[in-house]
Amino acid sequence: MVNTGKRGSVDTPRNFELNSQIMKLKIIIIITASVLISSCGLFNKQKVSLYTNKPELAAYIEIFNATQPYFRIEINYHPEPRKLIFDNKGVPDIIIGKDLNDPEAMQKFRNLDDILQPDQVNPRIFYPELLQAGRLHTEQKLIPVNYNLPAVLFNDNLDDMPSLLIPIDEIKTKSLEFNETSNKNINKIGYYPLWNNEFLYIMAILNGANFRLNQTGQLIWEETELDKSIKYLKNWISAIGEDYPAIHDFEIKYLHEPPFQLIHEKEIIMFYFSDSQAIYNIPKEKMKYLSYRWISQANKIYVNEDMIFMGIPGAAANINGAKAFIKWFYKRENQKKMLETNNFERLEGIFGIASGFSSMIEVNEIDFPKYYPLFLGHIPKPEYLLFPQPLPAEWQKIKRDALVPWMKNALLDEKYDKKLADLLLLP
Repeated sequence: MVNTGKRGSVDTPRNFELNSQIMKLKIIIIITASVLISSCGLFNKQKVSLYTNKPELAAYIEIFNATQPYFRIEINYHPEPRKLIFDNKGVPDIIIGKDLNDPEAMQKFRNLDDILQPDQVNPRIFYPELLQAGRLHTEQKLIPVNYNLPAVLFNDNLDDMPSLLIPIDEIKTKSLEFNETSNKNINKIGYYPLWNNEFLYIMAILNGANFRLNQTGQLIWEETELDKSIKYLKNWISAIGEDYPAIHDFEIKYLHEPPFQLIHEKEIIMFYFSDSQAIYNIPKEKMKYLSYRWISQANKIYVNEDMIFMGIPGAAANINGAKAFIKWFYKRENQKKMLETNNFERLEGIFGIASGFSSMIEVNEIDFPKYYPLFLGHIPKPEYLLFPQPLPAEWQKIKRDALVPWMKNALLDEKYDKKLADLLLLP
């Protein structure tokens, strides 16, 4: 059941969360098996230690270990691999995870420019802005593994839009046209912006808020555009109506069901999903009646900030082994093997490369649709993608504990006049 105890904070349905937990348990078991298998009869291989918060990588590691005679990757799970880079007791040879590409962490990684060469790992295979996100000053510290995109799911009866994007104005218009009230009751709501915290943030980004670090490492943004997003959302919310108890009653009545079921039953017209994995996990029989688009503004799709990167810590012991794995990982034929591996029953529910779109353009545009027909005609060209700029290490906490609550207060309290900079104690 969805937690609707507080208006405007509808969480992901618990059945999705349970499936995700089961999936993680299965792939953690795979990690254990992988370590045991790789340690049997392979003592002549050099050990390479790898830590990650993406346990689905274990299946890829098995392929690497089985297809070359020199190195043996030992994969270990850590919920926050970024912390390992600051561990004085010793660091792994490879770290793969999210939240690695802030300046403080990146300076702890080795420069990888020596292998970013046409005859090793050709930099032209990557999305240029995504590769740039792993660069610190003049050095390539990290190489991107994947990225994810926010999407809107809707009934295929509305499928009269181009096959790739849905502008935020279109979301708002179609949502408001669907609303239905009677006798002060709300019978149908197209979509309510306060149902998902991440949706509020995406609205701010697509309206040009542009949160980023300046050259001195201070968090800055475009305050005028942030205010514009608040006005945009206020207009949307007020158009639905300010009878908040009625909205809450609607949430209690309906939002315990999975979003795809509510769309199919025409209780709502669309729902926001924060990443591509969530779209992939919708049961295939349900997707027959549904469609989706990537959220956009001015033909730009904002890429989620949870991009996965790979790097070699400066104090790594087996640099040659780590580089050998990186070179192997970024060969297209090997990424095709990874996509094939995902189709095994033991990896049911795993999507793409480590649960995201590959950082390699050709893998997405040519190979992805063969393994994931759901994404046929939905793979954006590089020019459509808007990648996040460098953000502070604590950005997710800032967003969760300060930015989103500030946006909610600004949307729901007419007297609220506090500035976000004052809340963050910024000069």
